[in-house]
Amino acid sequence: MHPNAERLPVPDFQVSGQSCLDQRLHDTLPAHPAWRCKDSPIMIFDTLRDLPRRNRAGRCALFILLSMLVGSLVISNGIPAGLRRSPSSPGRSEIITDLLDDALIIRTPGASLLNQEHAPLGKWTLLSPDRLIHAKEAFQIVMECEPDIINTSLCVSQYHVHFRGPIALSLPPEEGLYAHDPSSGRTVITAILPQPGWYEIWAWRDQSQPGSCAPQLWDGPREQAVGSGQVMVEVLRPRRSRDVEADHMRPCASSDYQGDQPGRWVSVGHVREQYRRLDWYQSYLTRNETLFTPSDMPDYIWIPYRCKRSALNYRRSIEEIEDVRHVAYIGDSILRTSYCGNLFATFHGEVSGQCSYADDLMDYHYSDKSFTVPIESLDRRSDPRDHVIFSQRFVDNYFPASADRIRTLKQLEPVTHIVANIGMWFAALEPEEYATQVTDFLHIIIDTFGSDVKIAWLGTPSVSPGIVCYNDMKRAYLSRHTSTAAMVIASLRRRYQNLDIGIVDGWSITDSRPETSSDGRHWVREGVLPDIRLRPLVSRADDAFMEIIWDRWRTKYKDEVEAAAAAKLQWP
Repeated sequence: MHPNAERLPVPDFQVSGQSCLDQRLHDTLPAHPAWRCKDSPIMIFDTLRDLPRRNRAGRCALFILLSMLVGSLVISNGIPAGLRRSPSSPGRSEIITDLLDDALIIRTPGASLLNQEHAPLGKWTLLSPDRLIHAKEAFQIVMECEPDIINTSLCVSQYHVHFRGPIALSLPPEEGLYAHDPSSGRTVITAILPQPGWYEIWAWRDQSQPGSCAPQLWDGPREQAVGSGQVMVEVLRPRRSRDVEADHMRPCASSDYQGDQPGRWVSVGHVREQYRRLDWYQSYLTRNETLFTPSDMPDYIWIPYRCKRSALNYRRSIEEIEDVRHVAYIGDSILRTSYCGNLFATFHGEVSGQCSYADDLMDYHYSDKSFTVPIESLDRRSDPRDHVIFSQRFVDNYFPASADRIRTLKQLEPVTHIVANIGMWFAALEPEEYATQVTDFLHIIIDTFGSDVKIAWLGTPSVSPGIVCYNDMKRAYLSRHTSTAAMVIASLRRRYQNLDIGIVDGWSITDSRPETSSDGRHWVREGVLPDIRLRPLVSRADDAFMEIIWDRWRTKYKDEVEAAAAAKLQWP
């Protein structure tokens, strides 16, 4: 058990010979695990009934939130965990409904989630819900400004609200979820949590429109709501069996990457003991491809619902995927930091040489970067490679110069795989304008390398306003980038039949892990930002990106090898 954890008992209740409390009695008891029915009755419940009938915006907001949850979560038809007996050693193809321990409480250590040593407080207070909460049902929390800032710019209408418990989840910046009353300074926020358990609530100011920040200071983090990390909520198990979360234990296959791959951030410490011996879980405990190993900060891992994969391992990946010869990271500083802070550091044991941070634009920020990794193949007949090249080319908002930098890659060995992204330079654009930029950028890549190169598109990550408030980068704007790029990519696939582009939703993955950002907009440590003692889990979101990208390439290559072998057997 994690050192910051405690487990509260969940006893069986016997009332008048029944195996569970009557639902009416159950609803009158305190929201505490000791009073919770193990086998709660299944009832049909109209979530909209909880919202004020006059609050049409709230009703619309609920539908928005539910639709976003469908994009990132799976609603299962499984059996509630309390009603199903799970084996101690699940098979590789089993479906389970009790992966996480919902009676366990793990607290965040240090002064604050975003700064272990300092926790500045703002003039707004987080109020805890005053009713029982069930998974997959809407509930409301309230933010209240102090009287002296009401009707000022300090009393904002939106907040970055983050829940940290068995899963880590942030509420999306959809306006309909936030009902703000300027005269009272109160903001009523509608939320839904899909996973039962105990959660800390954290909150920071957020603004939806560019240009709304106070003067930027680099002494972050910004002020957090009074009560952040102290206010806790218990989410009870869902009333309806179809709302129970289900996890497939089978290994991921290429078919799992052909469309959306719903997933969530799962607390390492909340995984039940009987599942901790599984290979995919053990791989996260033994991973060593990060320079910064936290000591007591509770960690999370991004896992899909419908399959399970192992933790990121670059060395194993390039050995297994034998068609990888030259991998190019082409994009803005999001990919530069990933290339230098994670990829280069993995193979060199440190950040040095061409990846040593410098303020000079041409010597570091815009400079072309490449390095070679030797391959010691056990069988040269099946794998003739003796090395793999990794390169990085920087792309800004001036495409002619960026295209010239990209074309220099042709002077090296042929590029076989590309990780691509643009977004931070176009953060304030409307979707139609951003779609034009994505189209032009991908045409440069296809025209340069052909349509048969394997491409991974990394959707623009979110920002962490609790660290730094950026005037030109807002969660609300960036949240639209991945879906906009997906429409462009769908159009290109119709034009180029052999085009292979996988899409990773960078926004959803990062938005629910604000403490893994280095400076509020990047997700890998670069230079001196941050002091790793303040945010020891920086780079975890980047690990999640690359796990998806590399496992997709692995499963795709495996299918191609198996198809080629089958074709040989059928040859007369």
